[in-house]
Amino acid sequence: MGGWIAASGSGQQSTYYGDMCDIVISQEYVTPVGEFKTLDYPGTATGPKVNDIMKGSEGTFGVMVGATLKIFRYMPENRQRFALEVLARVKAAVDGLPVGYRFLADEWLPDGLHVEESCQFAHRLTRAGIAYISVMGGTYESFSLPDIVEKSKQQQDRRLKTATL
Repeated sequence: MGGWIAASGSGQQSTYYGDMCDIVISQEYVTPVGEFKTLDYPGTATGPKVNDIMKGSEGTFGVMVGATLKIFRYMPENRQRFALEVLARVKAAVDGLPVGYRFLADEWLPDGLHVEESCQFAHRLTRAGIAYISVMGGTYESFSLPDIVEKSKQQQDRRLKTATL
């Protein structure tokens, strides 16, 4: 988390949750001249906001040793909301041309996106008038998991046997 805050990080979910700078409530630092912690509440009328100065400072002013962040309730429907809103706007912009959607249906990770949620999403895309859906599976992280490596070997063996027949 510290590196993400120090680099003023942003990621794929920032369109919904905001950049890391939007999520930070307070920070604790150790500096060459002492330690300090920024305030845990959002608004003050005390001049420059030290909390904002420290976000994205890349460690220039000190070493971050703690941070308080906003938390968000997990709501699976929010994973789909942004994509559906973008789809509606793209469809409106292209005036009747077919619009497709490509997504990762199963990340093959324990806490990742799985087929059940993806099927629900595909139904919502269909109801939204999507022309076609292109589906992929797996992520960079999942390809090195032992059970995924074993499944891949088994599938490759089956393909080789079928090809030789």
